[in-house]
Amino acid sequence: LFRIFQLKGTPTVETWPIIEQLGYFSKNWPRWKDTHFETVLEKCRYTHEYLKEMLSDMLQFVPEQRWSAHALLAHRFLREQGATDRATEA
Repeated sequence: LFRIFQLKGTPTVETWPIIEQLGYFSKNWPRWKDTHFETVLEKCRYTHEYLKEMLSDMLQFVPEQRWSAHALLAHRFLREQGATDRATEA
């Protein structure tokens, strides 16, 4: 969880309304700021804006807002990247 927090920022009641009700929550957790995935994206050969969107969709704090693996397979980043890769290979 802390690795996700380091990327997305430590959740707050605003970003995850029931966080304080969860049994494992601690007000003593380190406070990280949202990096907007910059530390990940600078190491990645894909710099498309849709990648940042897909990462955010994958790592939502609120489970009901988190995309399923099946839904992610249809994400526009993967669709567009697949088309780009196929065009490069041609």
